[in-house]
Amino acid sequence: MLTISACRPLLLQVFGDHVVGSGRSVGGLHLVQAMDACDHNLYVKRGGHPQACGLTLKGEEEVGKFRHEINTYAADFFGTAGVVDKLNIDGELALAEATLGLAKEVQACAPFGEGNRQPVFATLSAKVIDAVPMGASGSHLRLQVRDKSGSQAKLIGFGFGDLGSSLKIGEELDVAYELGENIWNGRTEVQLRLVDVRRG
Repeated sequence: MLTISACRPLLLQVFGDHVVGSGRSVGGLHLVQAMDACDHNLYVKRGGHPQACGLTLKGEEEVGKFRHEINTYAADFFGTAGVVDKLNIDGELALAEATLGLAKEVQACAPFGEGNRQPVFATLSAKVIDAVPMGASGSHLRLQVRDKSGSQAKLIGFGFGDLGSSLKIGEELDVAYELGENIWNGRTEVQLRLVDVRRG
C-alpha cells in the first residue's frame, strides 16, 4: 500500500552487520537494472526481477552512495514528468458479470505472480450505497456499490479503510478489483477485492 500511495519505488533498509533492503517498484522502473547501474562494490549480494528486489550492502557507510546513485538512475529514467503509475485493466464488467463462475475461471489460471499477473477488472460510474471501515483498527473497507444497470455488489478493500469516512452515499466511482472466492460457513461466494478507486 505504501508503494502505491506514495507513488514512488520503495526501498526498505534494516541495519545489522550489513544493510539489508527490499524494493517494490512503480511506474515501470526495472529495479534489477537500477541496482546494476550502481557501483557493484557497494553490494554483498543483490537480486530480484523488474518489480521487486532484494539487496545487501556492505555496511552503513555505503548507504549514502547507494541512495545517491539509485536516485540519480531513477531521476534519469522518469525524467521531468516524474513517476506516472498506471493500473492495467483487463476488462470492464457490469457488476452482474462479476460472478463466482468467472472467479473460478480466473483462479484456474493461478498461480499468479511475475509473468502471470492476476487479471484486474473495472466497473465504471458505480454509485456508493455503503462504505464501512472494518478490521480491528479500521484499516480495511467494505464498500457496496450499484452500477448503471442497477446491479449491486460488495467489495473488500484491504488497506483502504481511510476512504470509509470520506466516501459519500451516492458518490460516483470507478472501481478496479480482482475476483476471488470467499468461503464462509460452508458457502462459497464471489469476492471482489478492491485494487483501486477513481473518484469522479
